[in-house]
Amino acid sequence: MKLLYASNSRFPTEKAHGAQIAKMAEALIETGIDVTLVLPKRNNPLKEAIRPYYDLRVNIPTHFLWTLDFHTLANEKTSRFLDGLIFMFQSVSFYLSLLIFTLYHKDIPIFTRDFYSPIFCLDKSRVIWEVHELPRSWFGKKFFSIIAELCQAVICTNKSVERFIVTKTLPNKVVYLPNAIDQLVYKTKISTSEARKKFGLPQKIIIILYVGSLEKRKGVNTLIDCAKYLSSNYLVVLVGGPDEEFNKLQYKVKLLKDRKIKLHPHVPYRFLPQLLSSADILVLPNSGTDVISREQTSPLKLFNYLASGKPIVASAVPSIQQATKSRQITYFYPDDPQDLARKIKLTAKAPSLKNVIFPREFTTKYRAEKILELLKK
Repeated sequence: MKLLYASNSRFPTEKAHGAQIAKMAEALIETGIDVTLVLPKRNNPLKEAIRPYYDLRVNIPTHFLWTLDFHTLANEKTSRFLDGLIFMFQSVSFYLSLLIFTLYHKDIPIFTRDFYSPIFCLDKSRVIWEVHELPRSWFGKKFFSIIAELCQAVICTNKSVERFIVTKTLPNKVVYLPNAIDQLVYKTKISTSEARKKFGLPQKIIIILYVGSLEKRKGVNTLIDCAKYLSSNYLVVLVGGPDEEFNKLQYKVKLLKDRKIKLHPHVPYRFLPQLLSSADILVLPNSGTDVISREQTSPLKLFNYLASGKPIVASAVPSIQQATKSRQITYFYPDDPQDLARKIKLTAKAPSLKNVIFPREFTTKYRAEKILELLKK
């Protein structure tokens, strides 16, 4: 069985969605599906091939479509208007190329997590649409509902998104499948001491680790602000990007002059299991002030954190609480640095976790099997 996986993404990418796409494509291939990634041809600062970058067990066939790529003109000094214009030209050109490409591959089902890709697939009855978040505007939601009704199936990665879509299309079209990770990469573990040596982190200290996007809605400012409520026995480490957000936080940390905070640039996804091994406690501080962060996300880092077996302190927002009831997690009040510090201290004193079982439904293998069932309908 063949499947086209369309994504308007620079690939490979340091962002989490790239890892999700690559690992899901790998799992689908291992399930027996002949997958081809359909991607835009773009200038990419990452020169490494897809397979080694994501440490994949299989080669993923890729087809790059023509696109107008002016992203190299964008930088920190260009205006938001120009950035938006560059993105618009690139996106429209990719979706037009996708429209032509799918006309020549009429009999092959299409899988996508993009918002616009289904619009440019003329035969939407062969589209499986994976939805991660909802449009913010009334018009966007209305248009979204029309497209969802025309698709073969709609996969929702979050319960809030599922509740909305079920009211707008046939319920038997809608499937709830949260994001998932490749659990096999956590089979080979290194010690905390080895991991700290690898990433240049101190040994005799309690390390509080966050890995991921450094955007404000991720709650990283709450984590930084909580450091002042912790003693010198703790070190708060934030690893991620993009560069613009990293530089902003670096400036903030410099002004704070707090030695209990350490920033580290993005680490390639293949090193994530080793990086998580360096921590005593992992933090997921999603902000409650942003609707996507609060209600509509299905954070990959949550599932990676769970697979690591480490204790987790997470923001008490619906998007996280609905995903799992794991005993690995201690919750704190969203956007409250003092409560976060309090829960970190409590977690540090708690007994170490033993016999933690990672749920099968959070694995890419399980997810791929469910997608195969959809394709066979």
